[in-house]
Amino acid sequence: MIHIANATDSIRGDAAKKLIDFCLNNSKYMILARTHKEEIPDLDTLIDSAIARERQYLKDSAAKIDRMDDCELRHETGLRSKSAVLKQMTESTKERIRMIEEYRRLKYEEKDQVVENLTAFGIVKKLISIGSLATFPGIFDLCYFRVSDELMNPLEQDVFSYPISFGGYDFEDAAFEDCQGKVWMTICSRERSFDMRLTDEKYKLFEGLRICHTII
Repeated sequence: MIHIANATDSIRGDAAKKLIDFCLNNSKYMILARTHKEEIPDLDTLIDSAIARERQYLKDSAAKIDRMDDCELRHETGLRSKSAVLKQMTESTKERIRMIEEYRRLKYEEKDQVVENLTAFGIVKKLISIGSLATFPGIFDLCYFRVSDELMNPLEQDVFSYPISFGGYDFEDAAFEDCQGKVWMTICSRERSFDMRLTDEKYKLFEGLRICHTII
């Protein structure tokens, strides 16, 4: 699996259409994020799960760092000391957990009907998530849509379109899920960047698009 990323001010016009067509041809669902607006009955469970993921991610990352030699460490982190890297990661995780804990006090009063209102646009389901697939912090609705040319129009003009508006709703951070249920492409609208994981075969096809990217 090849992990690539891009951060640029512009992927528009013909380049945008080629990239989004590539996403369309390799995906079952497009996932769009929006700020969550209604009461969450199992908010504590959502928060506890998010905190558990943060702790597991720190544990897995620490194990990965421990296996690195000095050269790999400098290349991956820019730092020379494993203890310095682990300290930085631990402090970052503690801060993320602190921010997640703050959500326990959230209160909502609106009734959200995004699924009912966007049936004609091919919405399939809505999941509630702490953080979108590309942005943290925040509590988001991850709305799954069947991929279609109509929904792709804003992204085909500018891959980093923000907001992505249709049916009276505003979305951001488009992502794409394949037929195996794996999210392989995420777009951060505000930071104007994308993150993509491809098989060797699909990477060769992607290279032909001549989209600026970096292999991570």
